[in-house]
Amino acid sequence: FFILRAINPTDRWGGQVGFPGGRRQGDESDEETVCREVQEEVGINLRRSAALLGRLNDLQLKGKQGQALVVCCLVYHLTGPVQYTLDPKEVGACGWAPVSHFMQKGAVVWHAFEAPVALPALRAFGKVTGLT
Repeated sequence: FFILRAINPTDRWGGQVGFPGGRRQGDESDEETVCREVQEEVGINLRRSAALLGRLNDLQLKGKQGQALVVCCLVYHLTGPVQYTLDPKEVGACGWAPVSHFMQKGAVVWHAFEAPVALPALRAFGKVTGLT
């Protein structure tokens, strides 16, 4: 499940394709953060409609101001049909892609985007998707 981030001149990720996500608030766990962000951005309640399969390796980065930035990715399996409602301030569109596409050779790449370092990305839909 991918989103097209809403275009916003103050958001460095605006207009990019990626997964729903965002920043941790307070003492939230990573799972609580993911569930909240997915609910806010696309209206899917992961606790009711999905099962947590696991966690991919964290990615340690530095933000624009040099602060530590940890990107984590939790993987869920939907347990039934879902309805989604996009927050137009954060998401311009969304769509599904089969996992099998990303298992093909050359689907996972490292791309520099605007960052000084290359980041993992997925080649899909004729373009490279952001921080995924």
